[in-house]
Amino acid sequence: MRNSVKTLYTLPFIITAYAMPAAAQLNVDVSAPPGGCIIGVEGGNAPGTEKPMKFEISYRVSDGNMGAVIKVNGWPKAQSADPNQNVPVTLTFDTGDSTTARSGGYSSGFNDELWAGWGAGETSDGAFAMLENASTVTVSTDEGEIGRFDLQMQGLFYRYINNCAAEQRGN
Repeated sequence: MRNSVKTLYTLPFIITAYAMPAAAQLNVDVSAPPGGCIIGVEGGNAPGTEKPMKFEISYRVSDGNMGAVIKVNGWPKAQSADPNQNVPVTLTFDTGDSTTARSGGYSSGFNDELWAGWGAGETSDGAFAMLENASTVTVSTDEGEIGRFDLQMQGLFYRYINNCAAEQRGN
C-alpha cells in the first residue's frame, strides 16, 4: 500500500526537532512496503523535455541497501538507452558531500527511469549518512547534470528512512 504525504502535520515523528512556521507544507511522497522505505519529491523537467521528473530514495531494511531513481513518463533518453549498460550515477548534496553508485542505468517500462544502486554494506551506509544534513541533491551521470531536487528540509529523507526502518524492525 502506498501512502502519499503532502502536509506537515502528517509527518510529526520526522520533524519534531524542527521549529517550522504553522503554514509550512512539505511536498513529499512516502511509502513503506514490507521490508522497504521510500521517500520522493517532484523536480523539474527531464533534460531536453517538458516531462516532469520525480526523485526517490529507497532503502532495503534487511541489509541497508540504498537506491535512487529518477522517474519520468515519456523520457526519450531512457527509452533509447541500452538497458544493459552500466551508467555511473552521482548524487551531490548541498553539504558538499557526493557519492557515486556502484551500479546504475536507464530503463523503460511503466516509467522511464535513471536508477542507481549502492549495494548492501559500506557503500550504502556512507551514501545514506550523507542524507542526514542534506537539503538538496543534484543528480548527474558521466554525460552531465540530470537535475537538482529540493529535499524539502534538512535531513528529512534521512529521518524518514531511519524512522521507517526502525519501525519495520520493531525498534
